[in-house]
Amino acid sequence: TWFSLLERSLFHAEKLHDVERRAAGRLRIIKTPDDLARLLADRAAGKKVTGALLSTEGGQNLEGQLANVKRLHDAGFRMLSLAHFFDTDLAGSMAGETKGGLTPLGAAVVKEAEKLGMIIDLAHPSPAAFADVLKIATR
Repeated sequence: TWFSLLERSLFHAEKLHDVERRAAGRLRIIKTPDDLARLLADRAAGKKVTGALLSTEGGQNLEGQLANVKRLHDAGFRMLSLAHFFDTDLAGSMAGETKGGLTPLGAAVVKEAEKLGMIIDLAHPSPAAFADVLKIATR
């Protein structure tokens, strides 16, 4: 995984799935709203269980390829950030140099992630990118 951020993300997902398998029910990777509801119900009933959500910050692990959104989703990722500490090929960052909006690839990524039921993390994109996401988001 040394030369591929995508492969590194997929490796990390495998490791988390392995920990989940070995945790004897004490760790659950949340992939669906039903998974979250079950986790919350079990915690309310006193069960000691932790939920985990696979997420990516910055979108660099997409390596510029729209198809990689599905690869991450298939690996269990359910949240995607478009930019973090610097501008990316998806969107400007609040801390970036240009602080631009969504790029055409970024808009396509938002639509694809939304189609797959992924959460778009808007914690770090620029105000312009944030506004662009709100213009195209349907949920």
